[in-house]
Amino acid sequence: MKKVNGGTVKETHRAFPVDFPIESGDGFIMVEEIMGANEEGLLLSDYFILECGLPEGLVLFSGSGHAWVGFNYKNREVPNVVYVESDEGSGNNLHVIADTFTEFINMLTVVG
Repeated sequence: MKKVNGGTVKETHRAFPVDFPIESGDGFIMVEEIMGANEEGLLLSDYFILECGLPEGLVLFSGSGHAWVGFNYKNREVPNVVYVESDEGSGNNLHVIADTFTEFINMLTVVG
């Protein structure tokens, strides 16, 4: 992230395994890109949070539509990494998936 300000994730390591149900029905979150710190990336977090009805305190760095991966700063100085889906207005489906961004990156694996 520091070297290239986001970008496409290597094709062989785009799956983040999960043990809870997600919107796609897969046992993994597909992470195709990490958004950079610019007007088309991380700086759109507030817009997507409002548009999708997601919790405040997040900085979204991957995802689309109503399923996102982001940094959770709510009540924290150092963020953890969360997966969040909007729940059609009835609340939010938010899961902590890694304690740090480094842990998140190290857990990305081969799809399938």
